[in-house]
Amino acid sequence: MRVRSRFLAVCCLCLLGLAPPTGAQGYRGVGVSGFLDYNLPLLSLRDGWYTKSVKWGAALLYSVDSRLTMEFEYHRAKYNDGKIEGRTFLWSVDQKEYASPGASADMRINSAVINFLVRMGRPSGLFQARRSSLYLLVGAGFFDYDNRVRGLIYPGQTATPLNPARLLEPDRDRRTALGVNLGLGLERFLTRVVALDFRARHNFILGQLKPREAWRVKEAWPLQTVDLGVAVKFYKSASR
Repeated sequence: MRVRSRFLAVCCLCLLGLAPPTGAQGYRGVGVSGFLDYNLPLLSLRDGWYTKSVKWGAALLYSVDSRLTMEFEYHRAKYNDGKIEGRTFLWSVDQKEYASPGASADMRINSAVINFLVRMGRPSGLFQARRSSLYLLVGAGFFDYDNRVRGLIYPGQTATPLNPARLLEPDRDRRTALGVNLGLGLERFLTRVVALDFRARHNFILGQLKPREAWRVKEAWPLQTVDLGVAVKFYKSASR
């Protein structure tokens, strides 16, 4: 509970710090976006589990004014070909390494987050064709993940020879966890209502994947990833 409380406090402070000053030049409107990201796990999630993934999603947009936009985002990612599939364990009986030919691991993540996008520089002239703006992004929400591991040979066998058909029960790490993402992006307006959005962001998820000691896989906590992606945005024309 202390970790969650501190996490929420940090999120609130970030959002307060990014709130635009009153009196910012006005643009108020709504829109939608769809995006595709190249997702890279970091640290323990990368070392013991997965290498990359493709993330896709969509968002509803609400521009409070020309400087601040809120995104109500859903996204989905799936990791395949877990690194544990190619790892071996040391069998204590004969001190030899053994692989599990039928091993498989995958993880899917479904997330619902709210992002606050704060454009930098002068707000005048935005939402016009052929204009670009840099922005900072901070968001928070819920990340529902489901990690499955199957087909690992039971390493605690004592009778020789090793029986490759004796397997561990399939295992799952499943949880809905709080998460935050921080990022930097560039929004390029093709017209007043259509824009391309290029962004990079760091996702920090308070989730855990249990260790697999026999295969020398350490616990992954927290789960961290980086996204590199592009989005297409459609804004409804609105009055200033």
